[in-house]
Amino acid sequence: MAYAALVSLMHNLEDGRYPAQCPTILNRDLIESLREKFGFLQEFLQDYSQRSSKDVESLERRIRRAAYAAEDVIESIVVKSTVDSDMSSAPFCEEMQGVIETLDSIKKEVVKVKEDGDMKDHGPESSGAAAPSRFVNSGNDTMVGSEEDLIQLMDELTGHDSTRRILAIVGMGGIGKTTLAKNIYDNSFVMEHFQVRAWVTVSQEYNVREIILRLLHDITVSIGQNMQESRKNLVAFIDGMSRMSDYQLGEQLYKSLWGRRHVFGEEDHCPPELEKIGKRIVKKCRGLPLAIIVVGGLLSKSDKTQEYWEQIAEDITAVINCDKDEYCLNVLHLSYSHLPVHLKPCFLYMGIFPEDSYISVSKLIKLWVAEDFLKPVMSKSLEEVAEEYLEDLIDRNLILPFRAGVDGSLKGCRMHDLLRDLCLREARKQNFFSVTRIYSHPNAPGKESERRLILHQNPRKNEYSPRDNNVLRSAPLARSLVCSVKCFPSQLTSKFRLLRVLDTVDELSVADILQLVNSRYLAFRINMHLHAAIPSSISQLRNLQTLIVESSTSTPVLLPTVIWEMPQLRHLKFSSVCLPDPPVGQSSRQDSCVLENLQTLSYVINLRCTSEVVRRIPNLKKLRLFCEDASTYGAEWSYYCLNNLVHLQKLESLMLTCVANTNKIFPGELDFPHSLKKLILLSCRISWEDMTIIGSLPNLEVLMLQKDAFDGEKWEPNEGEFPQLKFLFISSSNLEYWHAESTHFPKLENLVLFGCLKLKEIPSDIGEIPTLESISLCLCSSSAVASAKEILMEQRSLGNDDFRVSVNQWKSINKRLALCPPLYTAPAGVAVRERAGTLPEAEMQNLLEDPPKPWDVEVGSSQIFHALTHFLSFERQYRWL
Repeated sequence: MAYAALVSLMHNLEDGRYPAQCPTILNRDLIESLREKFGFLQEFLQDYSQRSSKDVESLERRIRRAAYAAEDVIESIVVKSTVDSDMSSAPFCEEMQGVIETLDSIKKEVVKVKEDGDMKDHGPESSGAAAPSRFVNSGNDTMVGSEEDLIQLMDELTGHDSTRRILAIVGMGGIGKTTLAKNIYDNSFVMEHFQVRAWVTVSQEYNVREIILRLLHDITVSIGQNMQESRKNLVAFIDGMSRMSDYQLGEQLYKSLWGRRHVFGEEDHCPPELEKIGKRIVKKCRGLPLAIIVVGGLLSKSDKTQEYWEQIAEDITAVINCDKDEYCLNVLHLSYSHLPVHLKPCFLYMGIFPEDSYISVSKLIKLWVAEDFLKPVMSKSLEEVAEEYLEDLIDRNLILPFRAGVDGSLKGCRMHDLLRDLCLREARKQNFFSVTRIYSHPNAPGKESERRLILHQNPRKNEYSPRDNNVLRSAPLARSLVCSVKCFPSQLTSKFRLLRVLDTVDELSVADILQLVNSRYLAFRINMHLHAAIPSSISQLRNLQTLIVESSTSTPVLLPTVIWEMPQLRHLKFSSVCLPDPPVGQSSRQDSCVLENLQTLSYVINLRCTSEVVRRIPNLKKLRLFCEDASTYGAEWSYYCLNNLVHLQKLESLMLTCVANTNKIFPGELDFPHSLKKLILLSCRISWEDMTIIGSLPNLEVLMLQKDAFDGEKWEPNEGEFPQLKFLFISSSNLEYWHAESTHFPKLENLVLFGCLKLKEIPSDIGEIPTLESISLCLCSSSAVASAKEILMEQRSLGNDDFRVSVNQWKSINKRLALCPPLYTAPAGVAVRERAGTLPEAEMQNLLEDPPKPWDVEVGSSQIFHALTHFLSFERQYRWL
């Protein structure tokens, strides 16, 4: 992957990437010379990487090795000079001279290749810049041409004469087996027919115990919902399952299923001159849905010329003499080979994630940035560039969008098994990364030349042994280590001084982490009983971009003042953290330092948003704050200077928890920037009369008012407020009277009410909002539920068959069902969920009282609200806010 190596190296040659105490070998003249030489090679790859030629392939390999060699020298100098300022530069001078001589030799060959002009152009290069699609994926794949199969299988499963016990869907990879099964699973008739449903994915490598636990988890919750089991009993039972033996789990699964029915389980028009070629291309795909979809994605991004489409048809013909699985893989490889060069490393990197896994878009983008894959674009942040790359790959059907947030933004994605196999095969070929099982043979070969090590658990072995980390002890040049299991002994950090990316679930000491002075991305767990503070020596990690620290206690991590002097920081995410005031007046350098790259700051305890703090984080996009009652300090809420939040003009997402026990927050003590798109408020106890401070926000799309965010019995919105609001969530509120008209929320799409036990009714005019798609209620008063049904009936009478009302009057305990459709769908498409009987309102109130502090929640708050939105409570690691 020569291009990725060059882009990474060019990032390394930026000013400010190396400390001033580095030896004189890294002088400005040398840096400029390297930039010129490698920049020339980068332009060559951009122009010639899609030309099929042995000369180009050979040059790519040599360029990649030269870029790696230069990077090794430069980063070794940076790391060693950080530890030893008196180091000798002689060894590095000799190595760098060898790199320069190699570069000169490669450059001569490149010039000769370009001058010879004997490489034929194989058609126009596909478009390298994708127009942002800003898609929203519903999660349901539309099938074309499989209607008869669907009907037949449905009849096999639900027919009155059916004694079917097992129904297998068999076929080669990419033919659409999973899509067909998922469409059956989500079908409303199947959902009504079967008392119990469960969905599990069994990959090529699997763990039987985990599969049984997943099945039992879903089945137990489904049965409990139908029988109105108490939350306490269900939680206790599910907790107990994890301690059962394999035999006991098998017995429990058998008992759970005995006697029950269950099932597992604007358009462009093709120019006339291309239509005939297109049909020929489809025919050559042998009817394989995945191949057709991916090749279609390739053609949609290319110039629509007859010459280019003919070339694609010829390329497919060249791989026609293969068995079916290999044929499909080779057709997919065509789409990879025709990718623009800047997308290839991002696509291959998807292979680091386990098969069939959910991939967080936020995490993926952070990793791409840390790996230095992304070429800077003027006036755009690297994260914005990464989003465009991701959308381009999705538009090409190489990545599957999986889950959208309440604001419509993409939260997760997946990759088809065959496309992941393609990534792994190509990554091995280009020495891009190595995926291995940490529990391998103790004499397995090392990974001396690997740049990226991806370590996954062997599902057939659950115990860890120190001898199993042999693969880790022999990878001195590794830049990335991504571990999905505990496998990284702390004593090994000294072996990975060049590491840039460390993503592990291991609990590491601060001292070990501080040895990784070359790091860009660090994600790990910390033992707060041993380490309550991070020392000032963290400033040695001068290139650190992302720091993600999780802890098992509510004790906040204490950051040092020097954190304000680390300008490369982009994302700071902690379970809870205390951020000190920035240094002022100590030196001109400290006083002028601004964290211009910082975009995420979470979860900060008792931060005083002074004008100096706000000035230092001008480009912050996501902020999570927790503020204790100011009366604790004998002060008012103005102590936290929350009115200064208005000056964060790039802020898009804010979560603010203010434990207002006695003192209410008044309008003058709180103000928000107009850039806000998502706002989550908890326990602030602001008066409903002061809602104008929020309603006047022109770009607000998502508003979540959680656990006494507002206080009072009556809310009357004003005309002209909430012009862009799409999602409104109100939880655990003492609101009784809500008077609103459709014009007060002109673009509202989803209304969710949770624990509103005193609310008399939902305003009837809410149903007249033209954009409204659904109203959802959980643990609400019976009168509020009745008003929602009245709105539903009114909309049905007007022909609005797409409008939905969902009702859930008790607490489930299954987070996973957030991904599932409603439990019952009426023939007209109405989704109305009710349980057989409801808990008394007094008992409901008890369930909502005595909330823990937000930092007691082990998972992200966004996940909590997502689950709540779908009327789910959480697995045992969750706590109610």
